[in-house]
Amino acid sequence: MSQTPAHFQAMLQLLQQTHITILLWFMGSALGYHLCNGIRFILQDTMVLQSRHMLRYSAQVVLTLSLFMSLLLGVYLW
Repeated sequence: MSQTPAHFQAMLQLLQQTHITILLWFMGSALGYHLCNGIRFILQDTMVLQSRHMLRYSAQVVLTLSLFMSLLLGVYLW
C-alpha cells in the first residue's frame, strides 16, 4: 500500500528492476496460458469439442494464443 509519495516512488523503482519485470512476465504468461486452456476445457465440458481432431486443433490454438499473449505482455512490460 502506498501511503506516501516516497513509498510510491520506491515501489515504482522496485517494479522497474529487470528481475522483477521478468518475474511479472513469467507470471503473466502462465496466467494467459491458464486462461486460454480453461476456456478450452469449458468447451470440452459443453461437448463442443468432441472429436480427436478438434481436441488437437484446440490445443494448437491455445498454444498459439498464449504465445501471442505472452509476446504482447513482453512488449507492454518493456
